[in-house]
Order: sequence, then structure tokens, then C-alpha cells
Amino acid sequence: KMSPEQRTLWVKYFEPSKYLPGVRCPILFITGTNDEPYPLVIHEKSVRLVDSKYATLTVIPRLPHGHIWTFPEVDAFIDSALKGQEKLIQISGSAICVIVGPETAVAHLDPRYLDRVKKVELHYTQQTGPWPKREWKSVEGKIDGDRVTAQMPKEGYLAYYMSLTDERGLVVSTRHQVREE
Repeated sequence: KMSPEQRTLWVKYFEPSKYLPGVRCPILFITGTNDEPYPLVIHEKSVRLVDSKYATLTVIPRLPHGHIWTFPEVDAFIDSALKGQEKLIQISGSAICVIVGPETAVAHLDPRYLDRVKKVELHYTQQTGPWPKREWKSVEGKIDGDRVTAQMPKEGYLAYYMSLTDERGLVVSTRHQVREE
């Protein structure tokens, strides 16, 4: 709980929405589906503020909040940005996963990364209520041309996203989508 003066200072100096629209360099967002202080829907607001050509996202299913520095995606991302080493897989367009046809989730890839995708997963929740308390389920997907696809459950999913794992075991994700009721 902040006093009005503390809140004013926070918004002036630390509020991400003041700085993220100006990002003009590669940036990695990493979070878990069950993060308590920064639920997925709040995290998504920050991701959307950055031009998609600069943003890379990794969402780890069922991960709660924590100050964890052992994600290999972070080291690989930094090495690619600062040392010119191999980049994480890039998802094309606005990095979203959409539903097409009869309950099929689809995300499009930059064709340069197709041969590097070793695993595709769809993650979804069928629960309502506080985001950090929701149970997330995962199903395997597949590569289909320049896109990745996965079969959605027949009914009851409320939010979903895809993750792609490369040959190094590094994961990138689409932004999550909330199903329109």
C-alpha cells in the first residue's frame, strides 16, 4: 500500500507504461502463468506496449512469481543481442495465436526458424477467477508449413497461448489470448 505521494513518485519514475512504448532495442519478457504480483493479464499490457519487432516473450506454464535467474532463455537472449549469437525463435506478426476452423489454434513463424522448432505446445486454462490460481493444461502441437498448430479442447477453454521449443531447449511463446464469451 502506497501513500498518494509514494504512488505519484512510482508512476513518475517506475511505471512501465511510461517507458515501454519507447523501446527500440530487443527486449525479452519472461513470466509464468501463475505469477501472483504480475498476473498474465497485467504482464500482457506491458508486452503490448512494445513494438512487436523488438519483443520476445517466454511464458512458462504453472510458474509462480519468483526472482529466478536460471532461465537459459535469458542468457541466450542476452548473448544474441550483445554478442551476435543465435537468436531465440521469432514468431511472425504480432506474435499471437489465433483459433481457425474447428477449434484449431494457429501461430505463424518467421520461415527462417522453421527447422529449429523441435516442440510445439498449446497451453490453456478452463478456469475463471484470479489468474494466479488458475490451472493450466498443455497439449502437443505440430508444424504445418510456415505455421504451428494445435487442437483446442472442444469446449471450455477461456485463455490460451502457444510455446515453441528450439533445438537448445529454449522456449518462446505467443501472447496469450482470452476467449470471447
